[in-house]
Formats: sequence, structure tokens, C-alpha cells
Amino acid sequence: MRGRRFGDKLRSSKKTGRWSREREILDIDTAERICVDPSDRYSMEERVKVKEAMHKGVKWRSPDTPVSEIARLMREQDVGAVPIGENDRLVGMVTDRDIVCRSCTDGRDPDMVEAREVMTSGIIYCVEGQEISDALHLMEDRKIRRLPVLNDKKRMVGMLTLGDIAHAAPQALVGELCQAVAAHH
Repeated sequence: MRGRRFGDKLRSSKKTGRWSREREILDIDTAERICVDPSDRYSMEERVKVKEAMHKGVKWRSPDTPVSEIARLMREQDVGAVPIGENDRLVGMVTDRDIVCRSCTDGRDPDMVEAREVMTSGIIYCVEGQEISDALHLMEDRKIRRLPVLNDKKRMVGMLTLGDIAHAAPQALVGELCQAVAAHH
């Protein structure tokens, strides 16, 4: 007995940043595409900006902050990354993974290890005026879960996370992002 499955595919164009939906009909037995209905396309009414989705008021710590203090801060604020700044510039990020892989596994005392020794340098960031789809593509391409958000004066004004995007973007795009970011490097 043959069956058919109707499904929607949600796609984002890197060029235009618009989301479109294609309805496809698949033959379940052969997994063959029977038809695609191009009339079922849509684009978002409003384009969501990073500024609307991000966590605001993120503060950084200095590179000489002990890792134990960074870990306490992560627990208290329920976050997975803390930005590191020096001389009014963002210089790195310490993630929970950085602490585990670069500090704890070596048997070092977290009170004696400084953030500069475990942080990831070479900051990848987005700008508050960007569309969330641009930030999403950056996270996908770089396989990262969190992006510092800078304003037009290059000042950090927030943090954009997978959770923030999950609340602001269509579910299909969020699924694609999670799959890309979670893939083995």
C-alpha cells in the first residue's frame, strides 16, 4: 500500500535573509518528491533584530580573574560563558567547556588559574542592528552557541545565545542551527 506524506520545509536565504516555506509531497514508499507547491511561500512580516532577542546588561571580567570566580559567576547567573575584557576592549570568552578542558582536567587549582590562561581569544561577535538571521548564519558557520553583541561604538551591550534565537526565530531554523552547532568539529 502506497502512502504520501505532506511536509513543510522552511529555508532561509543567506542572500536576502528571508524565510520561505515550501510544501512538498513525498511518496513514503519510494521517498520520491512528487511535487513542490511554490505558491506556499512566505516571508516574515517583520525582520527581527539582534537587539530585540539578546540578553542585555552583560558584564565582563578582567583577564586576571581566577577561574573559580568565573565558575561561581556562571552558576549564580545560570550562564555558560563570561566575556573577558581589558583596557575597554573585549579580548576573549571563558566558557564552561574552557574551564573543564583547559583547567580542571590538568589538575590545576581553579583559585590559582587566571581567565587569560583558559579563555578563547579571537572574539566572533554580532552587532545589535543586524538581523537575527545574519547572526544565526554566523553561529552556524562558526559552530558557536553564544555571540557577544556590540553597538555601533564597539561597546558590548549584550549576549545572543541559542536560547534567545529559539524564542525569536522560526522553529525550523532553530533546529537547523542546533544541528549545525552540535555537530562534531
